Amino acid sequence: MVYSPSLTQLGGSASGAVPDEAGVIRTFGTTQFSADTQVVDLMGDASYVVAGFTNGQVTTSTNPGGIAISDTSYWYTAAFNRFAAMPADAAPTCAGRFTVPTSGSVKGTIQGTASLAVVSGTATATIQLDMTPAGGAAATTIGQTATFDASSLSSVKVSGGFLSSGSGMATALGEGVNGGFVLVSPWKIVLANNTLYSGIAVFTCN
Repeated sequence: MVYSPSLTQLGGSASGAVPDEAGVIRTFGTTQFSADTQVVDLMGDASYVVAGFTNGQVTTSTNPGGIAISDTSYWYTAAFNRFAAMPADAAPTCAGRFTVPTSGSVKGTIQGTASLAVVSGTATATIQLDMTPAGGAAATTIGQTATFDASSLSSVKVSGGFLSSGSGMATALGEGVNGGFVLVSPWKIVLANNTLYSGIAVFTCN
């Protein structure tokens, strides 16, 4: 998964990709980050890798000549394992990790919760994120409820204005460690003054 808040794009696959010595995946299908692109907010475990990229260059199928990424712009990537079949019924407990919310060179803070239930062939994930902008402004809350069945296990569920000009998020369901689950949720929040913050939330559920 590759997400560019500035271009409002979401896509890419890391199938067959191998992390480098630092644990970073730079190639997602036809999207490739240059070797000198700075990596921030690298996090993961045996089942997923999330990273932010800034201050470098990325090439895509529609921009083979490359897109410059400034030191105040960010692209986000997430690689994770998909389920081959619908998992059995489960009600795991979820714990979250988050990239730092960014708006250019300005950074906010974030916290969030998630729940996941798999019942009779349907997985329902409910996520809430509370992001506090820099400067002590009040927190802004966004949330999403996403459902997955056998026909949509590989889908990314989008809500709100995530792929347009508003606030929103997207969620994908992955296979975690020890029979668990991973929820991967890139998000963006547009404040009343049109300031845009973005990042990725990951919840591991066991």
